[in-house]
Amino acid sequence: MNMNFLILIAVFLHIRRIMGEGRHKQSLRSASQHLNSYHNSSDLFFEDLCMNDLERRHKIHCEESTRELQEGRNALLKYFNISDVKSKFYWQNFWQANYEPTWTCPFERRMGRRSDGGKWVCDPHKIFAKKSCIVYSVGSNDRFDFEEAIHDAGNHCEIHTFEIKANNTRVPYFINFHQLEISATTAAENKKSLYTIMDDLNHTDKVIDILKFDADGAEYSIFTPSLFTEISQRRILVRQILIEVHPYPGTTATILKNVRKLFSTFNDNNYAIFHKEPNIILGNHGKLVEFALLKLPDDLKCNSTIERHL
Repeated sequence: MNMNFLILIAVFLHIRRIMGEGRHKQSLRSASQHLNSYHNSSDLFFEDLCMNDLERRHKIHCEESTRELQEGRNALLKYFNISDVKSKFYWQNFWQANYEPTWTCPFERRMGRRSDGGKWVCDPHKIFAKKSCIVYSVGSNDRFDFEEAIHDAGNHCEIHTFEIKANNTRVPYFINFHQLEISATTAAENKKSLYTIMDDLNHTDKVIDILKFDADGAEYSIFTPSLFTEISQRRILVRQILIEVHPYPGTTATILKNVRKLFSTFNDNNYAIFHKEPNIILGNHGKLVEFALLKLPDDLKCNSTIERHL
C-alpha cells in the first residue's frame, strides 16, 4: 500500500471525526437554544449553562451512565456473591457498587431536617426564582420539615402532600394535604395514580418542580414506563424526583430485578442521578438508600457515538 493512499485514508478519517464532533456539538447547541420550547419558556432550569459547561456535563453523564450499566452486569461476580444474602453486608456491597451520580448540580441544597426526612434538591434557587412552582410530597409520616423548608425558601410554591393514613399532627396552612394511597391504577377506593392526581389538580401542561417519594417499596409499582407515558401525553414535566429506594418485598433475585427495572425506567426517560446517600439511621444494614434525579432535556439523551468511546 503506497504512502499517498495511506495519507488519503488518514485525511478521510480525520474529516469524518471532525464532522461527527460537529454534529454532536450542534445537537448540544440546539438543546441549549431550545430547552424551553416544550413548556413555552416557563422552564428555565438549564438556561444559565454555557455551551462548554453543557457539553462537558453531558459527556460525563453519558460516559458514567454507560459505565454504570457495564459494572451492574458484573456486580454479582465482582463485589459479592448472591449466596451471601443472609450476610448483613450484602446490601451495603450492592449499593456501593451500583447507581452512582452521573450529573453535578453546583448549588444543590438539603431541604428539611439534617436527619431522616430531609432531601437534597438540585439548584433550588432556580425553582424559587420562578413566578410559581409545584411540589409533590408522597409519604409524610406526620412530619412536614421538607415542606416547611420549601415554603420558607419559596413561599409561592404550591405544595401537595399525600399520605395513606390520617394526619395526627397539625398540617401547616400552606400544605394541601391529601389522604389517599398512590397506586399504579385507580381501581380501588381511596387509591389514585399519579397521573390521575395530576389531572384532578389541573397540572396538565405544567412543570412539577419536585416529586418527593417515600412510600416503603411502592416505587417499584409506581415508577413504570406506563407512568411516564401517561405523564408525557399530558405534557407534564417532572423536573426532579427525590426517592428513597427500599429493596423489599420479595426474594433477593426478585428485588434485584425490580431495582434494575426501576433505574432502567429512569434512564430511559432521561433522568440523571445527581445525589445518592444511604439512610444510616433507618437503613437496616444498608437496605435504604436516598436518590435524587434530575430530568434532562430530550435533546441531551446519550447517543451511540459517546458510548462507543468507552
